Amino acid sequence: MLAVRIRAVGWDVIEKLLTLYFILKEASENRKLLLKGARLALKVARWTLIKSVGASIVFLSTVVLCVLPIASWFFVQAGLTGSPAQLVPLTFGASVAILLYGFVGLVGLGNGTVDGRT
Repeated sequence: MLAVRIRAVGWDVIEKLLTLYFILKEASENRKLLLKGARLALKVARWTLIKSVGASIVFLSTVVLCVLPIASWFFVQAGLTGSPAQLVPLTFGASVAILLYGFVGLVGLGNGTVDGRT
């Protein structure tokens, strides 16, 4: 029974490969069809690049926004254990860091892709 299934799958794969071969043979002989295939391949490559860059921007922005509360907690702990003279510089540094990283994170999450398309 298993041998019959393997042969059936094998014939199906061979049939698909032959179909692909004949399509590629016809495309190589027909310049118009070849140009159309090249344009389609470029569109797919461009779309893939844009989507992967957009996904990485969203991922990194999410990581930045998740790190902000942890960094804020560390700044608070440093302010509590340090001298009162260090409290103002630590607070100012933490505020600037949170604003910068928060802006980068929110812009990255709001944009999502390079050219603004979804």
